[in-house]
Amino acid sequence: QMDWDSRVESEIHLSQIAQTIEQVVWLRDSSGRILYVNPAFETVWGRSIASLYAAPKILIESVHPEDRVQVMVAKPRSDHKPFNQAYRILRPDGSQRWYQWTDRALTNERGEIVEYQGVGRDITERKQAEADLKRHAQTLEAMQQFLQTALNAFPANTAVLDPEGDIITVNTPW
Repeated sequence: QMDWDSRVESEIHLSQIAQTIEQVVWLRDSSGRILYVNPAFETVWGRSIASLYAAPKILIESVHPEDRVQVMVAKPRSDHKPFNQAYRILRPDGSQRWYQWTDRALTNERGEIVEYQGVGRDITERKQAEADLKRHAQTLEAMQQFLQTALNAFPANTAVLDPEGDIITVNTPW
């Protein structure tokens, strides 16, 4: 059991952390009304916190149209474990960002949902790296197919060896 001063001090520390972290932290009541969002929202979403409080619908309006239904039908898990989701958002400047959030429903002693807590982060760089890797893999596969086709067209028995002398591939005449 914490005394009042310790509790106030802990709340101040938590508030300071929430004000400085890169992740978006927010609280909603059971009706969905936003109770709190930290400054990271402005960095990730490219919108002011004041605009969010004034028009909470910008959250769903900012979601990429192809991802909007997925976000709208998402519900917290019935076992009250965190729910994770990733989707694209469109910022006012026209740029697109990938956003991943974790949502958790908090209940009272009767099991009724009283609050939702969420933490989100910008995962755009990770998504871009994944797309780059996929493109590179596709390019490598296309080059391998081209080289195998060229090798197969060569009339003499031909093998490709690695530096240790092991066979990597052979052509059709082989």
